[in-house]
Amino acid sequence: MLLTLAAALAAQAVPDAAPDVPSAPTVQEAAKPEPTGSRAEITSEEGVATLRYSAGGEAFDYTVKAGFLPLGPEGEPEVEIFHTAYLREDVEAAERPITFVFNGGPGAASVYLHMGALGPMKIAFTENGDLPPPPVRLEDNPDSWLPYTDLVFIDPVGTGFSRFVGESAEMQGGEAKGSAKYHSVMGDLTAMGEFIERYLAENARYRSPVVVAGESYGGFRAAMLAQMLPKEHDVPLSGSVLISPKFDLFGGRSDGLHPAPWISRVPSYAASAASQGKGLSGEKVTTIEAMEEIMAEAEDFAVSDFARYLVQGERMPQAEQAMILKRFAELTGLPEDYVRTQRGRVSQSEYASELLREKGQLVGIYDATVAVTDPDPERYESGYQSDPLFVLSGPYRAGLVSFLSEEVGFEMPDRRYDSLSGSTGGAWRYYVGSPNRPQPPAAAMRLREGLTMNKHLKVWITHGAMDLQTPYFETAYIVNNLGIPEAVRSNVRLDTYYGGHMYYMHRASSEAFAEDAAEFFASMGRQEERADSGGSQQAGE
Repeated sequence: MLLTLAAALAAQAVPDAAPDVPSAPTVQEAAKPEPTGSRAEITSEEGVATLRYSAGGEAFDYTVKAGFLPLGPEGEPEVEIFHTAYLREDVEAAERPITFVFNGGPGAASVYLHMGALGPMKIAFTENGDLPPPPVRLEDNPDSWLPYTDLVFIDPVGTGFSRFVGESAEMQGGEAKGSAKYHSVMGDLTAMGEFIERYLAENARYRSPVVVAGESYGGFRAAMLAQMLPKEHDVPLSGSVLISPKFDLFGGRSDGLHPAPWISRVPSYAASAASQGKGLSGEKVTTIEAMEEIMAEAEDFAVSDFARYLVQGERMPQAEQAMILKRFAELTGLPEDYVRTQRGRVSQSEYASELLREKGQLVGIYDATVAVTDPDPERYESGYQSDPLFVLSGPYRAGLVSFLSEEVGFEMPDRRYDSLSGSTGGAWRYYVGSPNRPQPPAAAMRLREGLTMNKHLKVWITHGAMDLQTPYFETAYIVNNLGIPEAVRSNVRLDTYYGGHMYYMHRASSEAFAEDAAEFFASMGRQEERADSGGSQQAGE
């Protein structure tokens, strides 16, 4: 079902391996344009079409435009960014929100949110999120965000059709010269900010409410841009949507001495067990509503008994340790002997390998509702090398490329559309600051500054309950500890859906996601009205 989420986050596993710290550029270096000696030639290919949206009780015409926008010093482009824009025709553009959308990886194109969740056309899935047999089939998307906002899907350089141009494209040391700048945390964010700033100017959309939406590492981008867009690009921001985000790029490590990662995973383990008929449920649970009591019980256990066990360690009486580990096994569906051997410290890959081992199956790290036959059952060490959902890049690419060609008139047969670029993800520079004093980027702190400096900013964070890669409870912990003023606390909303990293592949979750999106966009611009009346309320209430 969630076979799609793996694709969007395939490169998300990269941060768990220690990045090459010394090679990281400084913030200033990442943002500083590199000199180029000659004007680069930008691809002129574009496609434009007027189509009809008729789904979910809505019917209207919209324009779709596909093409390239160059970035770099004036007159000396360094990259060309491929993007696809959907613009509703029967409304005043200045009064209509415009949402800039990207996926994550890093190394993922925007095709997953584009053709899986938000665009007016989507890949057809079964009710429970499985792909039908080939060939790929497209259908009208009744859960598209197009009724509420115009949409611009951005493919960062090195993904999709986007690429380096001019001297930035010249190879140096096995990678393009421009990689040191654009394939880094701050260089990438600067490029996203420059793209949004330039798109608004070129398309006369500065009066529109501006929203950014990103999935996984794209959620990290959206959190950082909440501060960077208004501060560094003079772009007033109305909303930031974080879909299955990873705030802490290094929080997935299996460090036995730090309790936070182990605590944050317990609720997702309990939900995953219930989705497979294990743990507290005793039978398969197929709705988020039926999962709520189990998740609440796991959350209470995680922050009380389990947290106490992790902190006290061997100082805790052995009888009490045994009782807590027994409860951990009951909640997560794992064998008690295994839990005892692991001392309650079970990584995501270990959990995915162990939950259904007696059946000879693996569950997905990105979506634990997915179970497949273990291709290497003799291998008993932690985890496995590939996720059941990694097979979706091809179908997503086929769906988008065929749509662009057949409906929009955009064709590039001589250039490969790279839905998930391993080379881009492998070249990524995750640290910021001086190479002598490298620091992990602090997305939560950027988000906090964005919220405190802009009382009108609305932030919507969403997760799948069975996503082991970016656990929802990790985000809940971060949100609960942001330290934001009470006056803007109600501007932050956190929703959890049935499914994994790409929960929207489940029919019911896709519908709920769209309903919540309608509430989120309806709330745009109403903060001042609520402040004037002295009231405060949750977005969408």
